[in-house]
Amino acid sequence: MPHKRSLPNLFVKIVLFVFGCCAGFFLVSYGANAFHIKTVEVSGMPDKEKAAVVSILKGQSTFFFNENQSRKIISSRIPALEDLTLTLYYPDKIVVYGHIAAPVAYLVSDEGYLTLSGQGIIIAKTRATSDELPKPAMYLYEIVHHNAYQAGQSIDYSSVKRALLFLRLLHDEGYSVERVDIDSVDMIACKEAGVDILFSQTKSIETQQNEFKQIAKQMKIGALRVVRLDLRFSKPVVELKK
Repeated sequence: MPHKRSLPNLFVKIVLFVFGCCAGFFLVSYGANAFHIKTVEVSGMPDKEKAAVVSILKGQSTFFFNENQSRKIISSRIPALEDLTLTLYYPDKIVVYGHIAAPVAYLVSDEGYLTLSGQGIIIAKTRATSDELPKPAMYLYEIVHHNAYQAGQSIDYSSVKRALLFLRLLHDEGYSVERVDIDSVDMIACKEAGVDILFSQTKSIETQQNEFKQIAKQMKIGALRVVRLDLRFSKPVVELKK
């Protein structure tokens, strides 16, 4: 008799188990379709790069979305991309922004040159002879091995990154630099149409920027005809055209 009374309970348990399995299967199936990226909105970059970003992100699970991993994949595919932002909106949308960095300098290597962005990201690698170098060509005091770097990688020389900051300063002030020589641990020389400008790697960047801007004002109005400006010392050393 007790055995017969337990049959209804067993039946209920079986029904609940089957119902739970069906509900679980439904939720998993629904989630598989609903919680995947279906809409990718991309702005700030050309159509070719937009298409590449969409192909990378579309179809990824929003539940298991890994932003850092997605950033690495996108950066490896589009090395020149800067200021990348990824904003996920549940259940199935992501908004992406980024822009293509402009080349700022060309770091000379043992087999050609590395095209650098203003943030020190390697945009491209090019094999070339010394006669084929674009401007501004940047020469480091030690050999840069071409095969040691890949596009999308950040250059690992602090002196190069500092030189890029000074190049940006000169560009913003209207100067077009032809060549950059990083000759030692404390000298960055920029050659611009008959003017040699020397910066320090150890002196405050802000101090050098302010000193240069003050002298540049005098140069632009013709009050100073400078052939060499050295900002490495406590006070700028100016050599005037004779």
